[in-house]
This record gives sequence, structure tokens and C-alpha cells, in this order.
Amino acid sequence: MWLLVLLSALPRIGISIYPRVARAGSLVRLECRVSRHSANKQLDMGIVGWSTSSRTLEGEAAPVIYTQTLHVPCTDQITAFCLLTEAGGKTHLERATVQVWGCDGA
Repeated sequence: MWLLVLLSALPRIGISIYPRVARAGSLVRLECRVSRHSANKQLDMGIVGWSTSSRTLEGEAAPVIYTQTLHVPCTDQITAFCLLTEAGGKTHLERATVQVWGCDGA
């Protein structure tokens, strides 16, 4: 019984991005980790205001890790995100930032 309580307390989604400091025009690797659950229906991931991709999930049969390689735009900072949508419309959002250098005037 305690195991079920602990498992239900696990986060539904996690995010990591590498590197955390990047040069404009370079690549970063975004990883979204999704706990398997029958209600999982869609995963959106990308950079806020820049790039987004969507994947349809197959509940408990879906993979756990999703990765994407993204080009870093010329700006001070980017915010990457992983957004999980459940069948009932409930969402889970995680964000991570990357500091950007190497833009003109920076």
C-alpha cells in the first residue's frame, strides 16, 4: 500500500535541457520525461515563442523519454517547456531556462 501512495506522488512530467548556457545559433538538447499513465494524451515541447512540437501519447504504452534538438535564437535567454495534457484536459507544465550569449551587441 505504501508503494502505491509513493508512486501516486511522483511528478507526472520532468524537464532537462543541456547546456544551460549556450551561444546564439548553437544547439541545445531538450528532454521531457513523462510518467506512464493511462490518461496521458499529448506532449508539447519546445522553446516558448520560438519552436513547438506536439506528440500524441498512447497512455501507459507510450515511451517515457522524449528528446528534441533545438537551435538557440539570438536573445538574452530562452525558456524551454514540456507540457503534458491528460484525457480530461488537465495539464502539467515544466520549464527550464538557458542563458544565451553571442548575439550582436552582447
